[in-house]
Amino acid sequence: MKKRLTFIFLAFCVFFVQVPFAFAADISLTVNVDKAEYLPGSTVQISGLVLKDGKAGKGTRPAVTVWDEKGNLVDSYQWNDNDISSSGAIARNFTLAANASAGKYTVRAIAGEVTATTTFDVVGSLDKKSVTVSADKSTYNKGQTVVITGEVKLNGQAVRSTDVTIHVAFEGNSERVGQVKTNSNGQYSFNYVVKSDAKIGQYTVEVRGIDTFATTTFEVVQSGSGTPPVTPPVTPPVTPPVTPPVTPPVTPPVVPVTPPVVVPVKPEDVAQQIQNPSQKEVVINVGLNADGNSNVSAEVSPELLKQVAESNKALVIKGEKSSLAIPSKTLKGIADAAKGNKVSITTLELTDKNITVPVAMSGQKLLSPIFDFTISMEKLDGTVEKISKFAEPITVSVAVDKTKFTDTRKASAFYLNDTTWDYVGGKLVDETFVFNTRHFSKFAVLEFNKTFTDITKHWAKDGIEIMASRTIIKGVSDDQFSPNTDITRAQFAALITRTLGLEKSTFSGNFSDVPRNAWFTLEVEAAQRAGIVQGNAGKFNPNSKITREEMAVMIVRAYEYQLGKAQVSGTLQFTDKQAISGWAQSAVQTANALGLVTGKTATTFVPKDHATRAEAAVMLYRLINKF
Repeated sequence: MKKRLTFIFLAFCVFFVQVPFAFAADISLTVNVDKAEYLPGSTVQISGLVLKDGKAGKGTRPAVTVWDEKGNLVDSYQWNDNDISSSGAIARNFTLAANASAGKYTVRAIAGEVTATTTFDVVGSLDKKSVTVSADKSTYNKGQTVVITGEVKLNGQAVRSTDVTIHVAFEGNSERVGQVKTNSNGQYSFNYVVKSDAKIGQYTVEVRGIDTFATTTFEVVQSGSGTPPVTPPVTPPVTPPVTPPVTPPVTPPVVPVTPPVVVPVKPEDVAQQIQNPSQKEVVINVGLNADGNSNVSAEVSPELLKQVAESNKALVIKGEKSSLAIPSKTLKGIADAAKGNKVSITTLELTDKNITVPVAMSGQKLLSPIFDFTISMEKLDGTVEKISKFAEPITVSVAVDKTKFTDTRKASAFYLNDTTWDYVGGKLVDETFVFNTRHFSKFAVLEFNKTFTDITKHWAKDGIEIMASRTIIKGVSDDQFSPNTDITRAQFAALITRTLGLEKSTFSGNFSDVPRNAWFTLEVEAAQRAGIVQGNAGKFNPNSKITREEMAVMIVRAYEYQLGKAQVSGTLQFTDKQAISGWAQSAVQTANALGLVTGKTATTFVPKDHATRAEAAVMLYRLINKF
């Protein structure tokens, strides 16, 4: 019996030597979401890390479920081995329903027998924006007034004191005709006078406010001047009531502008500078001959302009308080346009006594004189013709008192567009404000400090305030920005067009889904001509929400349009870089290396996630800091 027990014991030992124990693998799991709060209809980005024995958790079959606070399953997903990166990173995006209930949501991940959880809150509801517009009649004669009215609402409530911009378009040519604010009931009214030379046909009125728009149409029917005479009915005379005389308000007279001092530019003034290889510019200091008068006009022959242009040097016209640096390509264009006639490059300094100065927004302050720059040619018959558009931008520098600036980042150059100030850009350099322009007008430096009540604790507060102060972006109302709302492809293209000051033209119809009279049409087409947007198969998908990778592509093209080909090195370190589309890989890497785009988290880019208004504002702010 003893020998038998010994044999059984030895056999048992041999068995366990030949068949080892199956120890459980060491699995670790984490799960996170990209935000603490979400609006209904927004995208939730789930990320995590799954490891098995310290390496990427292949074979663990991790899964995730999302539950609302009532215990309802909202989303579920299981990753396969191909979804797990070499570092063990996992990611999942899902979109909340538009009617998702508010409350706390729980995210549960599981791999093997290991679980991990996190939570987020759904708050508020999606903004419901509405703008209405109507005209008081359907047909008008030339010279008649179109009364345009409507109202603006956000989530069914009237939006007071918000800007409403009015455009009138005919055959694809859109003109901004005015901007008004809504009253306490969210209503607005604007009178548009049909021009005396208006063409017969249908016109489109587009109004835009709180980041949405509405359109209506009217028709101009009269081809001649005036209407056929109508015999009035005979009416007995009525004795008018006696009305006391009304004293009209006294309007201060407009003070004439001091005539400029004319300074002829002689060949000997430029010859030595052209021949000097170390001198990159030809400088004409007209201020030295102006005897303290800041209004000066440099007279230059087309021959001299061509000589400077052929030297590939810029011509700098330097006055007492301003200077113009005209690149060689633009000089050649001016010389060609002059056709042998004398050219005058004139700078006038204006005040509110010389012109009526509009205020773009309440609280905006003027930090420089108003400068009126012109380039003109005098023909043989004595008539003068202005040259207002240029092949390449002219760099303008104007003197300012930098002690008057509150925040230089919120100051910009603006040009006077009829009754409004339109954004140009620029920055403070020492004691001057420098900006570029492709056309001449009246310019001034203005500073504004704009903020919104819903960004006080937002991560993008600084960038939003700066871009709003520069008037590139606007809120959905006067005091609300809605930073977490997604932004569309058309909206972002329009913001880039404004940021770069791209020139808009007539409707070309390059995209089949960009209609002639949409609010964004001319701005999208301007971005397309600059190579910043391209679309796909003849379509742009203007109303689609833009993804983070699409935004990166546009922002890099905008950078290279302004500054030339970006020179960067290195590789992307995001753990989800394989999720970036092939056509966007290079742009995301470039944008990240330039500091224009960062990750959604410290380790992930989340390329397919929709970009928000806040992200757009910050990205564009980073872009203008490169100029």
